[in-house]
Amino acid sequence: MELKDKVRNAFTVSLPSLVTSLVIGFFGGTFLGKYLNMTKRDYPGILVILPGMMGLRGNVFSSMASRFSTMLYIGDLEPSLKEKKVLKNVVIAMLLSLIPITFLWAVGVLEGARLHAIEVFFAVIGSTILISVLLGYFTASVTIVSFRRDIDPDSVAIPLIANNSDIFGTLYVVLIAKLMVGA
Repeated sequence: MELKDKVRNAFTVSLPSLVTSLVIGFFGGTFLGKYLNMTKRDYPGILVILPGMMGLRGNVFSSMASRFSTMLYIGDLEPSLKEKKVLKNVVIAMLLSLIPITFLWAVGVLEGARLHAIEVFFAVIGSTILISVLLGYFTASVTIVSFRRDIDPDSVAIPLIANNSDIFGTLYVVLIAKLMVGA
């Protein structure tokens, strides 16, 4: 009977976040598909950077969720967004995200994606800063709220963070590029 309860609990906790992640991923792909031709034509460098950028953000902020979860369980973090450690971790994640994003941009330029290279650089840097703040506090919120409700934050936060990083990454980079084109 104990195993049956554990399996039921795992489904009860994980299934809603996985379904939400599936829906979010669908909208991210739909959004990119809608603007794919504009992006290929005007900013091909974004398509070079986008896969690495999305994977990077998912990894960085999923790791942050695990770190917050561990800190909450050992009592090193108060379950509050006003905690200074939350801001510190968000800033560190943002700075750590900027380094590989800049490297990805440079590789794209060296490999031939030179059309509007400076605009692409500012689009990815601007979106990285914006998304890091949004995802950082979203990560902290999901982790802290699930912890307060006695739900394992690792079961809920990581799938939501990974997929939200995909949709936010796609959305903001393409929107910033679209604003630069003026279309």
